[in-house]
Amino acid sequence: MVKANAYGHGLPLIGAWAAADGADCLAVATVSEGFALRRAGVESPILLLGPFAPDEARGLVRARLTPLLWDRTHAERLARVAEAEGIRLSVHLKVDTGMARWGVAAESAPTLARAVQTLPSLSLDGVASHFATADEKESFARDQLERFLQVCRRLPSGLTRHIANSAAIFALPGAALDLVRAGLALYGVPPFEDGQPGGLRPVLTWKSWVATLRDLAAGEGVGYGHHFRARRPSRIAVVPVGYGDGLPWGAEGASMLVRGRRAPLVGRISMDSSFLDVTHLPSVAVGDEVVVLGSQGEENLTAWEWARWGRTIPYAILTGIGHRVARLPRRTLALTRPRVSE
Repeated sequence: MVKANAYGHGLPLIGAWAAADGADCLAVATVSEGFALRRAGVESPILLLGPFAPDEARGLVRARLTPLLWDRTHAERLARVAEAEGIRLSVHLKVDTGMARWGVAAESAPTLARAVQTLPSLSLDGVASHFATADEKESFARDQLERFLQVCRRLPSGLTRHIANSAAIFALPGAALDLVRAGLALYGVPPFEDGQPGGLRPVLTWKSWVATLRDLAAGEGVGYGHHFRARRPSRIAVVPVGYGDGLPWGAEGASMLVRGRRAPLVGRISMDSSFLDVTHLPSVAVGDEVVVLGSQGEENLTAWEWARWGRTIPYAILTGIGHRVARLPRRTLALTRPRVSE
């Protein structure tokens, strides 16, 4: 699963790596994401999980994306375009088993499958569904799985079946079927808030740096609205990362890592900067590396922790990391900015 800029990790970088490392196929949500992978040189099959507009059909066909279909009108339109392009396009059927989002109703799936098979420019190769509660209510997820398997038994044989997301991979082994769609777990983040399953290691480290230091007297404020006022003489590190880069604006109780220690975030997060109280870290200097998300020394900040601070979910934290934050392979992550004096 490399949709949403590979869960914030960088679509071309992660997509090319996954394809080269043996992924059977990649999955995106939009046609434009599929185009980006093709431009990056990815030749593997690419599943298009979301809908496509009529004017995207020709590009979809030419890029040989594999769409999930749940509507006969869309299937027939796509077939006409594929025929005009001289291409037999691989497609999968999407069945709604309880998510109530994309998908043909379970009882109507066999009829749609037969209709798709009558279109010579389309090749019906797979069938999919999606869990609504695999990370929360296992009983309903089991009901969905059984419903999906019942539908599959009424469809043509030989279709590639897939329904399991990250949570189901661990919580419902019977849902693995022919393909699994690893999402959050692929990036080393547990799909469950309690941290299970163990053994996953986040692949992303989000770094910034100390751009300047400010000494506040007791009672002095910092940032918009002076939301924070120092109760004692304090040293504040100003870090060039803000909500324009993806930090949750209303995060409360958050920290970043400096010199291997947690430094509490104080004041309002600005669009382009944040403030850290480093009074307890007198050796902090301009140019020091700041870890926003990830590990430094013995400390670690997780996407789940930021989700709690921002009253959201880890998916939103990761996919919200802005495009102006550079995505670099880990071997090039050493801070390259020279240390400067104030």
